[in-house]
Amino acid sequence: MELPVEGWQAHARRKWALSTPLFKEKFSPSAALMESILACQLHTEDENVLHMVSVDYSVAKDPRAAAFYKEEGNKKFQRKEYASAAVLYSKAASHATYGGEELAVSYANRSAALFYVGHFDVCLEDIERALENGYPRRLQHKVLMRKADCLLRLGRCQEATEMIRSLEELVASSNLVSNTKQSLLSNIVNLKSRVSENQNNSASNSSTCLKKQNETVLPGEILRNDLEDLRIWDENANIPKASAALSARFSPDRGRHLVAVRNIDPGETLVKEEAFVSVLVPEGLRNHKGEDGDRLKFVVTNADLHCHLCLDRAQATVPCRGCSYARYCSQQCMEHAWGRYHWLECSIGSSLLALGVFCHLALRTVLVAGFGNVSQLVKQHHMVPEEPTKDKLHLPPPHVCSGAKTGKTREEPALIEGFDTDGRYQSSYPAVFSLLTHVVHQSPEHRFLCAFSAAAICRMLSAADVQSLVSGPRVLADRSKMKTEVTEERMLDTNILGVAMLHHMLQLQSNALAVTSIQEQRGGDSASIVESQEQVRLATALFPVISLLNHSCDPNTSISFRGRSAIVRAAQPIRSGEEVALCYGPHRSRLMLSRRRQMLRHQYFFECQCHACLEELASNVRSSLDSFICPKCKAPMQGEALLSCSSGVCGLTIPSERLVHQLRDLEQHVSKAVDLLEADKPGLALQVLADCRSRAQGFLCSEHVLAARIEDHLARAHAASGDWQSAAVHLRNSVRNVELRHGASSMELGHELFKLAQIFFNGRAMSEAMETILNAEQILTVHYGSQHELLQELQEMKACLLDLLKVTGSRMKSIPAS
Repeated sequence: MELPVEGWQAHARRKWALSTPLFKEKFSPSAALMESILACQLHTEDENVLHMVSVDYSVAKDPRAAAFYKEEGNKKFQRKEYASAAVLYSKAASHATYGGEELAVSYANRSAALFYVGHFDVCLEDIERALENGYPRRLQHKVLMRKADCLLRLGRCQEATEMIRSLEELVASSNLVSNTKQSLLSNIVNLKSRVSENQNNSASNSSTCLKKQNETVLPGEILRNDLEDLRIWDENANIPKASAALSARFSPDRGRHLVAVRNIDPGETLVKEEAFVSVLVPEGLRNHKGEDGDRLKFVVTNADLHCHLCLDRAQATVPCRGCSYARYCSQQCMEHAWGRYHWLECSIGSSLLALGVFCHLALRTVLVAGFGNVSQLVKQHHMVPEEPTKDKLHLPPPHVCSGAKTGKTREEPALIEGFDTDGRYQSSYPAVFSLLTHVVHQSPEHRFLCAFSAAAICRMLSAADVQSLVSGPRVLADRSKMKTEVTEERMLDTNILGVAMLHHMLQLQSNALAVTSIQEQRGGDSASIVESQEQVRLATALFPVISLLNHSCDPNTSISFRGRSAIVRAAQPIRSGEEVALCYGPHRSRLMLSRRRQMLRHQYFFECQCHACLEELASNVRSSLDSFICPKCKAPMQGEALLSCSSGVCGLTIPSERLVHQLRDLEQHVSKAVDLLEADKPGLALQVLADCRSRAQGFLCSEHVLAARIEDHLARAHAASGDWQSAAVHLRNSVRNVELRHGASSMELGHELFKLAQIFFNGRAMSEAMETILNAEQILTVHYGSQHELLQELQEMKACLLDLLKVTGSRMKSIPAS
């Protein structure tokens, strides 16, 4: 949800339609951004509309919601669905009042769920949180018993012994009924016995477990312990976070871009950069009310599962003390976020959610950068009207800014936007500010919506002293020192904030990067044997260095993410002097030429001239990967509105609209089959998918993306039924399709091979499993590095196969080819 909710957009459209030509001129490409902000004076009606559209995104603590989620968690716990119970207890904790008993109970209940899924270290953390937040003394024996058990399971025998001693004292001094006390004493005796049994090896287990616990990754240090690249990272002298194998250049037709200064091998890391700023995307987020407006409902989004600062998946989130939305993987991340930006965002969170990710990210960029830095750049670039025909941030003449020794004479450093006088580029706020806004390409109405939204934020903050934007939350504690400030100065500061936000909102359409994560889509117990992985969008972020990379529809790099850090690797050999490019989304393997170029013009304001587009233009050959085939003779269909058989024999003609309708209907049936798989009904899913496959063969080419999806789902359904041979047949078909579409070294093929390896492994086809594992490893290592979780799982499967062969001495069994 990059733009505001529909209610706010509709209100802005009505205001725009009723505006005079003179007012609209203030949002034209020739108008200064300050003019646009000053023109957006909000009235009571506007504030009422914003309040109304924000209601559905309330971030206030709600004891009723806390009680509801706790009870729903209890139901899941009783059914032994411990992972789901833990998520529900997390949602209960986010709505519970800080320091209240409900929060402590939520932590204690979550610790029980985490205990049963084997996350003993995180369980211990939750027990401490429960005790710190006033967990009732009458119930403390429960969590202390669990704590002693966790310590014992982690091999921390000495600590377990001390905890048992404290537990004994607590039970002895308690007023528990006789039966409960006797049961506790019996459990304590059992724990003591287990301590004795494990005493001999507790020291080794303790050191191992303690070492694991102490490996805490701090914000901004996600890449520090990354060992995936065996080569020594040679950082660029002039482009921090980039490899010395790259050089920054400029040309009028390509703008700023990066080129290789030496030959680069596949898998080499080219950029390792943490986002300057990021905002978690609240996909599907609404309040916790049902459709009737009263009954609560259970909805889980990425906002519930990931840290709102570092974006890592969190087993047990720590909620913000002031709002129910923000949550973090640790106390450290919570405090770090509060100090940087959440101190201000917390109280206006519902409005930020309603105004969209771009507005939220623009405000957060200003807060992270610091108002002093922001004010300086705004005054430098936006205090005078902009020229009507060129962007304020248009780049000067080309120069070379190389970070490696090439043996060539280096040109004198000129002033490329974002580079200093020494030709050095910084992953800092000036670099973010230098990203193009494309004001000459964006419509006046879109600019009005952005300015109107930014002005709404400024209006909400205008009641507070603007000095607080400079000094942070500590200044808010002593308002008496600010009473002498002049109103005009305060208004000017707020306007500067508005201009900065508008500047960044206009940048984001063509400069924001989607932070993605590969997540497992699992159904019931049987459907989870083979993973169905999906790349999901977690956040929107700004990466100043990665923004130097131009687009290609057939890129020579790939990008992956660890939390809020991005790693760009060479996906194929790159020759010295060749431009290093990234795909912005439209890829030649997924979209036809006309559609790709249309999308790039709409979002990024350029006509793509990459080698893939030029090759397709020169050959004038339309891609057949997603084409229809003749229902009679199976030859490819050709044409636009009216399709005709290309064989020249049957002479069949069909309106394209009819086949498009058939395709949409088929997609709906495939979706129904997927729902059946997720509901753990593989038998019914197989029936639907078999029918879908038969229908697809009647009018889709075998390489069509939907044909591949059907084969993939058939493999999942057969695997869920335990028919490994049939699963392998269908997934091999999917692998062939993916290789044809994406290439033999593509990330997509690596993922399909990973799934095929799982099927062979579970079907004990050891020969095929080992071969497929090796092929998947080779491909995925290039794109992710050797420490990625997918690679680690492949290595575990390979080790298991080798161990099995050693133990049994058996020959490798094979599944026959289809």
